[in-house]
Amino acid sequence: MDGLISRAYAAATPLCQLDEVVTNVFDRMWPLIGIALFGMFTYGGVLWFMSAGDSQKVSRSTSTILWAFIGMVILALMMVIMGTMEDLLGLTPGSLRGFNIDCT
Repeated sequence: MDGLISRAYAAATPLCQLDEVVTNVFDRMWPLIGIALFGMFTYGGVLWFMSAGDSQKVSRSTSTILWAFIGMVILALMMVIMGTMEDLLGLTPGSLRGFNIDCT
């Protein structure tokens, strides 16, 4: 019986590592996306201020700001949907970020 348990634990070890990797990626992804959105808003604003009335540059800057706003809305919706799903399924907050494999 001990051989069966050790083989099962050995098979679960790569999954535990994958679970840790996925959780770490999600934990680090949100701040990076926030920084990227801030950068896109800033870039669009600088383009707008530097456009000097050129309609083509104004159009480019407003497009950049619009896409940054759309990205922000998508990010917010993802967070709300994940939180709602966790509440509906009775899961602990943040449990949808990984596979929640028991690695003890």
